[in-house]
Amino acid sequence: HGGACGSAAPPAVTVQFRWGVQTFLRTETLQCERHVYQARGTLDGKGGLFLRYSSEREGGSWELGSPSGGCLYYMVSSARSPGELIGSHPWSRAAGGGVCNLILMQSAETESGGWIDPMLLAFDR
Repeated sequence: HGGACGSAAPPAVTVQFRWGVQTFLRTETLQCERHVYQARGTLDGKGGLFLRYSSEREGGSWELGSPSGGCLYYMVSSARSPGELIGSHPWSRAAGGGVCNLILMQSAETESGGWIDPMLLAFDR
């Protein structure tokens, strides 16, 4: 079905790492015909984290990384968008091997145009 790219790619996703949560916003940039997602913040002063698709590893994988450190985690998948990766999945560490479970959640848009991490919604009662 044509045109599924726009509807299948959520406008924002949140990733829960062991050290905290990070929200990634969909950009208009495409890589391997898939949207690149970019985090607003910058942890190391060298640009925010990215979530993007790469065809370089095992036939294709989604990668979490930074401009300075490159790919940090990856998950081999042919998913068209992070929307298909929602939930807890094992991601491989790019350096040193090993696996860690990362949780992807679809982010909720606020009336002010910002984004709320789904975890925070639970505490806002």
